[in-house]
Amino acid sequence: MATWGGLRPSYAKLGFDVGDLAQAFSPARALREVAAKRAILARHEPGVTYPDECGLDSEPFPCADLMNLAAVYSGHPDYQSEWKP
Repeated sequence: MATWGGLRPSYAKLGFDVGDLAQAFSPARALREVAAKRAILARHEPGVTYPDECGLDSEPFPCADLMNLAAVYSGHPDYQSEWKP
């Protein structure tokens, strides 16, 4: 880790340092997040017997979990208002 004047840069007010920040936004971490979200989506596919229900918890599809995941993208032009949790 690079230092400035012998000091390691810190974001003490935010509770983490530069190393923590770099790790939080690393490509490897981003790929782990994508894999985790894909696994969540796979568990929530509509059921075969009841195609309008979530495959995990029998809530109407899309269930609250999927709408919460989609809310992150609410600023995207393809985001649909009915997905709002």
